[in-house]
Amino acid sequence: MAESSKTLGSIRFDRFDLSVETGELRKEGVRLKLSGQAVEVLVLLVASPGKLVAREELQQKLWPGASYGDPEHGLNAAVNRLRETLGDSATEPKYIETVPGRGYRFIARLVLPEPEPPEPEPEPPKPRWWKRKAAIAVAACVGVAGLLYPWIAPQIERLWRLYQLQHLTMVPLTALPGNVGSPTFSPDGSQVAFGWDGGSDGKGYDLYVKVIGSDKPLRLTYHPADWLSADWSPDGRSIAISRVAGEDGSGIYLIPPTGGPERKLAARSLGTNVYNNYGKEISWSPDGKFLAYIGLSAKGALQPFLLSLGTLERTQIQTNCNQVETPAFSPRGTFLAWECWDIEFMSSLMLLRLKDGRQTQLLSWPDEIDGLAWSSDERRIVFSSPSNYGALWETSLARPDDLEILPIGHDASDLAAKPSGQGLAYVQGSRNVNIWRLDLLASPPQARKLGGSSREQSAPGISPDGSKIAFESTQSVVGRYGLPTPMARTLNK
Repeated sequence: MAESSKTLGSIRFDRFDLSVETGELRKEGVRLKLSGQAVEVLVLLVASPGKLVAREELQQKLWPGASYGDPEHGLNAAVNRLRETLGDSATEPKYIETVPGRGYRFIARLVLPEPEPPEPEPEPPKPRWWKRKAAIAVAACVGVAGLLYPWIAPQIERLWRLYQLQHLTMVPLTALPGNVGSPTFSPDGSQVAFGWDGGSDGKGYDLYVKVIGSDKPLRLTYHPADWLSADWSPDGRSIAISRVAGEDGSGIYLIPPTGGPERKLAARSLGTNVYNNYGKEISWSPDGKFLAYIGLSAKGALQPFLLSLGTLERTQIQTNCNQVETPAFSPRGTFLAWECWDIEFMSSLMLLRLKDGRQTQLLSWPDEIDGLAWSSDERRIVFSSPSNYGALWETSLARPDDLEILPIGHDASDLAAKPSGQGLAYVQGSRNVNIWRLDLLASPPQARKLGGSSREQSAPGISPDGSKIAFESTQSVVGRYGLPTPMARTLNK
């Protein structure tokens, strides 16, 4: 290769780029199949653009001191390959001109790379007073940011959370006839287990599991129960069941998620207590060592218990609640949350810090709480309530009174958070309760519905003159929490 060509680097002509250093020829960025003597001929010619390069010179540089072979034929073959690759013609050349009997000349216009601009000279060092002013400015900015942070941070967090809520989507997990309840995700989030009464013709609930996206669930238990609540173990090997099925069939059980025999861990004495608000009654600690479940205390009240999976010893958690429901461990095991049912239509959301046993009231709520679930970072709790048509609510541990209604979900209960990634399962069900009028003077007595409602109407009362009726309804939501509101209707005689 010519010594002068080594300084060319990369050159361009027409639509071609030639790298002298690597011998690569590209056309509009695509590398062409050209190598050997053909590339060397091109490099030697572009090293002397517009000048005649003798055949003897090319032969000597391509085959120096050759004592065998045919350099004459080799040069002709190399030039022919080069022209074929370039799409050039010997009779009407655009790139390589043949001077008969003498040699070749490169006639295309070369575009050489522009030289790199010289490096700027370093600026003289700034005086020390400039550094002092810069330090003062930075300190001032940090100070202002520190003063504004307590006000700005909640605003930023609220806007970001609003953005997340606006992008929530809702997908049905089951479409089964009958009633389902107490969903729970597998640790990897690919399966969901739940109670369903459709497989026993409405005789009671059994446990089923299905792969999300599939149609047919797998039945795991054959013991129809009045109620069944489930929670998947953190290691994915077992599903814990809290079953209400009379004195003999009630208890805490473990069952493999692929089916098999049940293992009974603890009995549950129901006594004379009546379960009137079934929900998710059991929760597995993140370390897999404990189960929190709802059972009867010695005084006959529904209270939370901790069951050790190692010793099967159970310990009642002492509370000041008349009735406890929906226990839920936080994802990192920092807290155990539950609903404290104080009086009718009044409850509290309680937190137990497991490290020191301290109990705090996170939220006072003027209605029931039908289910709750933690966010993966333990900063928020989503809960369901009959308020506002069974909406899903969200509260944060830092600002519990700053409540948000999720833009999806209604008539929700039995919440379960997805352990892996973002996701929430809940049961959706509604009741349609109407008021009827019975005409006792007709023979036989005639019953007639006094108007229809897609929600609940209750507590009717007829006026003294019999012309109007007063009642409560959840169809017209008034106030912040959407509790039943008084309404009236004129009776048609």
